[in-house]
Amino acid sequence: MRGELQEFSQIATTSAEPFLPYGEAHGAMQHKVQALGWSLAQVRQVLAKHFQGRNRIWELHEHELTIYLYHLQVTSLTFP
Repeated sequence: MRGELQEFSQIATTSAEPFLPYGEAHGAMQHKVQALGWSLAQVRQVLAKHFQGRNRIWELHEHELTIYLYHLQVTSLTFP
């Protein structure tokens, strides 16, 4: 069923794809996490699951910040 898959496989394939500056992405991620009511443990669990065990924002590559923000956006639409 649409929307049930909790994985996100969008991976940047070229460096020409637009990325948010770190500060802007970080602020948007904090806003989404707070809106979802997630604890730090929940954030780290989601990061580790989707980013090869890396569970801190600063460990992600630039394109992965955008992917994580996309995941947060989709999750917030699924669980308002």
